[in-house]
Amino acid sequence: MYPTPLRMARTTALLVALGATAYAAGDGNLSVAVTDAAGKPFAGATVIISSPTQIGGARTQVTDSAGRTRFIRLSPGFFKIQISAAGYQTQTNLNAVVLVDQTASVSTKMVAVGSATVEVIASASQVDITTVTQGMQVSEVELTRLPVGRDQLSALLLAPGVIASTSVNGNPSLTAGLGRDNLGAMVAATTPT
Repeated sequence: MYPTPLRMARTTALLVALGATAYAAGDGNLSVAVTDAAGKPFAGATVIISSPTQIGGARTQVTDSAGRTRFIRLSPGFFKIQISAAGYQTQTNLNAVVLVDQTASVSTKMVAVGSATVEVIASASQVDITTVTQGMQVSEVELTRLPVGRDQLSALLLAPGVIASTSVNGNPSLTAGLGRDNLGAMVAATTPT
């Protein structure tokens, strides 16, 4: 049996909606700033981050001349950060939290060998002032508890920018365009089989 044009359009609309939903559940970033005891940027420190949520294992980078490094496209979750350099004690941060579409910031001072060990417990900023995106994390348990139906239209309405509207024959529309611009895709997604 060959797929009909209507079935192909419906499947395409569903894949677009699910792709938008997957994109909305994006990655996060982590910015690390390292200084010496005097507060000057510390270049050349090795920064290793690891998390059970991170696919591919630990990541390693070296701080630049400004004492900074940035890890991008991280899976949201808790990260252990280890910062080391020759002649300095290793610094460990166990509570860095990376959230969806946000940049967590962590800063620490390097302490020379023979000085006291410093373990940073919670200095990650929860507010990202460098980006204007928004997002949220939803666990699998929360998703299964959502009071929505389990059909194509309900899945489509979960996608960002899709709103329920009765302005165009009762079909949902995207906020990025007029209802008539999205009518073909929405009709295909809402037509029963």
